[in-house]
Amino acid sequence: MGKEVTSNISRAGRFDDAMRHRRRHDRFFRFARRFIVPFIRRKINIESIPAPPVDGPFLLLANHNLNLDPVIIHLSFDSLLYFVASEHVLRRGFGAWFLKRYFAPIPRLKGSTDISTVKGVLSRLKHDVGVCIFAEGNRSFNGVTAPIPVSIAKLAKICRVPVLTYRFEGGYFTAPRWSIHMRRGKMKGYVVNVYEPAELATLSVEELHQAICRDLDEDAYARQAETPIPFKGKALAEALETTLYHCPLCAAYDALFSKGNTLRCRCGLEVTFDLYGRLSGGPFTTITEWDNAQQDALALMIQRVDRQQQIFSDRAVTLKEIFRDQREKTRQKKVELSLFADHFECGTYRFNLHTISDMAMAGRNKVIFTYGEQFYELSSTPHFCGKKYYDAYQLLRKQV
Repeated sequence: MGKEVTSNISRAGRFDDAMRHRRRHDRFFRFARRFIVPFIRRKINIESIPAPPVDGPFLLLANHNLNLDPVIIHLSFDSLLYFVASEHVLRRGFGAWFLKRYFAPIPRLKGSTDISTVKGVLSRLKHDVGVCIFAEGNRSFNGVTAPIPVSIAKLAKICRVPVLTYRFEGGYFTAPRWSIHMRRGKMKGYVVNVYEPAELATLSVEELHQAICRDLDEDAYARQAETPIPFKGKALAEALETTLYHCPLCAAYDALFSKGNTLRCRCGLEVTFDLYGRLSGGPFTTITEWDNAQQDALALMIQRVDRQQQIFSDRAVTLKEIFRDQREKTRQKKVELSLFADHFECGTYRFNLHTISDMAMAGRNKVIFTYGEQFYELSSTPHFCGKKYYDAYQLLRKQV
């Protein structure tokens, strides 16, 4: 089996230079596992179940809720894992240098389809290590596991190594994607299934995709309904308007603002977010319900909008061009961003929607997209809602 894995993976591409520093990575992993990871375990109260032993390289597919997931997932594994990471965390500063030096992540450019990421995964597997991919490619905004692309199942098939699925529970309320502050409640992480190469060979891509989606499916509110757990922290609703952008009372898309544990609208709506993640004071009791309703409202509005009519806009938006080597260049700074039915404008730049091949979210509210052969990022203040532009793009791309 080992020889077959090596021969298949060796065709993935050139030798991965990062593996020359594997000894350094292993040394830091042992240090972190002994001194850093236990501290994190206590801080966020996570129960991690040891993973079953796997001989040789393997592919680990997990759902994703916290920025700390790559660290705390190691509580279940005795050996170092290498991760596919969004390139935006690898661009600059001490944090980027630290990640590259001690974790050597495989970069993935969000908002693009990049074959180099696949080659990077195959190259690492060639060297008898475990590689982890957060299958959604995004942290959840509303508590439900995001759609997992079928390309994940295709990659799992071509790797020809054991595939493990790993589920986090309780992660959404520990650190909601939209939040500024973490909370302490209870998390759990464990391997759901192990698919050996022989079994993978019998499954079609569609069957494997369904199995992966089933294993990683998580609904934070459904789990809270079964076993309510308080998640304690400060300013529980702070920055909630980066996810909830449509007021259900006045139908405005730019009137919500948060402070402390409360989300308000200029029309008078006032909603409180409690320790259990529930909403009170408005028509919805969960973020999932509100998000589903606002997307329905947005779809209806987009059906009626005139091609020349502005859908919504924001001020103080910065546009950066991103290069494949993680360099970035500011193209527009603190300008107005306006979305129309067939394009959007950012300062003096105009982007036709039919030329945007892909779009994604990074972090709380950054929007990353591919325009022809170029890559761009939109960002603004901590309370800027990039999600409404992302949601609108998903609907508009079907019309242009």
